[in-house]
Amino acid sequence: MNLLLAVALLLQDKAAEETFNKIEEAIQKAKTLSFKYKFELAVNGQKRTTQGNGAVILKEGSKFNVTGALVGTGPKVGFELVSDGAKMVRARFGADPPTDLPSNMNRLMAIQIARLGVAKAFFFPSVQDGEKDKKEETDLKNIFKMSGLKSGEDDQDGKTLTYTLKVLHELGSADVKVWYDPKTFKLLKRTLGVREHLESPVGATLVETYEEFTLNVDVPDGTFTLPFDGAAVETLKKITRTIETAKTVSVKFHYEEESAKRDQTILSNRGTGQLLLKEGNLASFEMKWQQGGPLNKETRILSDGQKTWVKGFGTDAVMETPKLLNTNWTLAITRPGLAGGAFLIGQSILSNYEVHLGYAYSISALKRGPEEKGLASLTSKLTRNSVSPFTEDQVFWYDPKTFKPVKLIHTRQSEGGNSSMTETYDEFILGAVISDEKFKFPKVDK
Repeated sequence: MNLLLAVALLLQDKAAEETFNKIEEAIQKAKTLSFKYKFELAVNGQKRTTQGNGAVILKEGSKFNVTGALVGTGPKVGFELVSDGAKMVRARFGADPPTDLPSNMNRLMAIQIARLGVAKAFFFPSVQDGEKDKKEETDLKNIFKMSGLKSGEDDQDGKTLTYTLKVLHELGSADVKVWYDPKTFKLLKRTLGVREHLESPVGATLVETYEEFTLNVDVPDGTFTLPFDGAAVETLKKITRTIETAKTVSVKFHYEEESAKRDQTILSNRGTGQLLLKEGNLASFEMKWQQGGPLNKETRILSDGQKTWVKGFGTDAVMETPKLLNTNWTLAITRPGLAGGAFLIGQSILSNYEVHLGYAYSISALKRGPEEKGLASLTSKLTRNSVSPFTEDQVFWYDPKTFKPVKLIHTRQSEGGNSSMTETYDEFILGAVISDEKFKFPKVDK
């Protein structure tokens, strides 16, 4: 290599290192940091992209509020990570109680923002090697290890730096390019060419842009109030236990659902049904429903404890009874509702796949809601984590004396339109005598 060229490249790499250090130090030393972000992930060979947005607010004293959501034609699916400086709540993952905060959490997030960005860490984690450290790695710059740092070509978006990033224990790596403001050293944009394995080609490209990237502005401490209501969590647990510990459950219900699309089209759906549960995984669910006409459709899920007969999902079949069948019916009452839960329960039985509704549907931001006419309520965000994920607002009404469910209301907003569903429990009886005859399969004429 020409000696002058080698010297020029060495000086360029040194300048790039100094520039990145200024970007990283500005983030780490800031008393506060706030910005909004948008991202788009394009997987090679796929026309459809995944898009999302969110906001990050950090404050000295290990306080932070990080939010994000996947967006598109459907409803948003989001998360919230909040710390008040002492405890942290991961609101996206259900009604989890506050956990202790790692001592280096703010520095970890600052280095992560500078080197990796937000979307890659929270939405698209890579495959791990599964290895355990002989000694815990404490140097965060070795956890997010950079190599090949260089100054890139400048364009209309700003000056650039390029480097390769390898996150500890991830099998792959990322080719990273960041755009920054040369006067303030604030981040403007980032692209990551993601590799599943070190030797594999780039399989996906993640583009992340930053808006209102602000350092050292006043942020009130109220921004970091933990989204956790302990009394609401205990109430939901008590309602669930009340149903789970009953020897029998008998529920009669009706529901009404309405969707309003952006083109002013109104779709309505209503139905009535009954659920019977008994110890030994005995269950009988039947529902008649319609879309815009008479109640001419029927769904049946009947278990004798060993086998389950499923009707109304495009085929009639008798399958093995899932071990979690009655557990899932109980969870359906407090999460998607019986009408909504029946679809996932029925499909999982037909596919011979054991599903747990507590994982398929997660509750977050659980709080005590309004009271009226002798009833109390809980409000929350309900997220379906399975096929076609979404997040919607939920209000769960119950009798505070008996802890029996009374009504469930779901509302959802999306770019495609709005929808609402109300499921009312007209009769909710626990411990009644229910004959085993109710759970026998109907006789079929040969």
